[in-house]
Amino acid sequence: MPRAHALALATVAALVPRTRHSHDGTLTPMKTMTLRTFQQPSRLQSLLDSLVKSRNWVPAGAVRVSDRSELSSALQKLAVKVLKTEGAWRAWLGHDGVRFFTVDMSMELSRERGLAALKVSYYDDKGSLQQYGLWIQLADGAWREACGE
Repeated sequence: MPRAHALALATVAALVPRTRHSHDGTLTPMKTMTLRTFQQPSRLQSLLDSLVKSRNWVPAGAVRVSDRSELSSALQKLAVKVLKTEGAWRAWLGHDGVRFFTVDMSMELSRERGLAALKVSYYDDKGSLQQYGLWIQLADGAWREACGE
């Protein structure tokens, strides 16, 4: 296998959540160290991007806002707050205004499920909470809402 291909596979393998099974076939909790790598802001942003795109939560043609100074003061405050709690944020500007999302890793649910579990909040451009949910990324990369879990 060419070195570049092996490196690419190792990089992808490092990014994909792994479920762990014990010798008797039962699921064992993910280790905190593995979960901490998912909790890094760049990884959380990547997971949030994947979720938002897969659920079509932003209109086609919406432009991602990457500079916090382009946001309203209410959204800037939310961005600062989520970064202080080791979370991440993403925003898109579309024909209907800004769609602002925050994300935090649900460590407890991630350990329990052995998969990345995110606490996601959606705010309008005034900073009003519109929706909140827990989402789990399955082993195949698909997302499922963790209703009532």
